[in-house]
Amino acid sequence: MNKKKTLTDLNDSIEQIDFSVEQFRQGKKSFYKTVAVQLRLLLCDVSGRKSLLKRIFSQSAFHPLRGNLLTSLDDDLKKSLVFYSPALINFDGKGGTKIESLFNINGKPLFLEEWLNQNLLSLNINIGQLIRSVADKEGAHSDPDYDETLEFTNLIRISNDSSHSQYIIAIGEYVSSQLKIILSQLKEEIENWKKISYII
Repeated sequence: MNKKKTLTDLNDSIEQIDFSVEQFRQGKKSFYKTVAVQLRLLLCDVSGRKSLLKRIFSQSAFHPLRGNLLTSLDDDLKKSLVFYSPALINFDGKGGTKIESLFNINGKPLFLEEWLNQNLLSLNINIGQLIRSVADKEGAHSDPDYDETLEFTNLIRISNDSSHSQYIIAIGEYVSSQLKIILSQLKEEIENWKKISYII
């Protein structure tokens, strides 16, 4: 594996997510598609190939979704649940909205596979499915039809935006922030290791 290229790809992906989130916040709504493609590249295995993050870290972990509503509901109530969001939705009073506190940063981190399998928006959708659907149907390709995931998320609107666009942006913001923290810590560890090696 070309480690230098892989690290460059990681940094480029974070940069594209940050830029696209900023553009989305400024009203250029189509940029959520770029975020979804970068999230798929970073987090999702495709056609038997490991995701970029798995190539760098054999075990990656992220914080769980905020709240535990689904675990506290009995089966009958779960069946009647139409829409599920553990996030806070901030309405700015000017028509703008922002998904906030989607993830519990004080919760015990989950390994990537379990993290991607968390239900979001409905019992039939998880984080991984949402990312793949947006990336595959709208971001990396222009499929003529939506899949079941996007048919559902298009019905749930948040200030005239599809719910999937808002949640992809929130996921992108979270993943980018966590990866920057990890890379910052790794940089410090490498620099400290170099100093110790030099002293010895």
